[in-house]
Amino acid sequence: FIRFFLKNLLKILNIKAVEKGSEHLSNRNKLFVSNHTSYLDIFILGAMLETRFTPKIELSKWLFINYIVKLSLPLYIHRTAQKSLEQKKKIKNAILNGDNIVVFPEATTNNGRKLLPFKSSLFSVAEPEFEDDLIEQIPIQPISIIYKEFDGEKVTEKNIDKIAWHGDMTFIPHLWNVFKSKNIIVEIIYHQEIYFESFTDRKTLAKHCHEVIEGALN
Repeated sequence: FIRFFLKNLLKILNIKAVEKGSEHLSNRNKLFVSNHTSYLDIFILGAMLETRFTPKIELSKWLFINYIVKLSLPLYIHRTAQKSLEQKKKIKNAILNGDNIVVFPEATTNNGRKLLPFKSSLFSVAEPEFEDDLIEQIPIQPISIIYKEFDGEKVTEKNIDKIAWHGDMTFIPHLWNVFKSKNIIVEIIYHQEIYFESFTDRKTLAKHCHEVIEGALN
């Protein structure tokens, strides 16, 4: 239901998503990692993929978006060290039990001009654990979201804030401008799956994903 709903929402918002790299998608449940520019990212990825999200707990109180996020059965994130281990287990168990999970390792929205550093702690979800002599391997798939066109014009530094939602921007006026737009074209690039075991630690894994995603943005 959620994908059907979001696909129709994209039509209402005049958003056209162009997918690239679909050959890299597999049937394996995985951890998707993506750059994060706008609340629109959630609408778009939710329409394209059968997945759940990991929004910060504060999002559960935001009007309109909280209803959409709840439809995807979110795993809310508490930004506290005390909760990190519990949250890692919840996300990992969700993937092992058949779900795809999207995380935004910047842990906030960027300004659409520069990719922020990744929080490597989120990648610990894919770290193998020995249980009964078995290693559960969770694929990690980087995704680049690139906004190409807004209201008939190429997206540049001059108009990116009509899409990017960051800092102390007010939500309702921003959303209203999106509703009024004639069209938004966004490119979704699925990069090749990778595994934790190919890297020395989660920091090198996070650095690799950052470079792959940023390379497509540039």
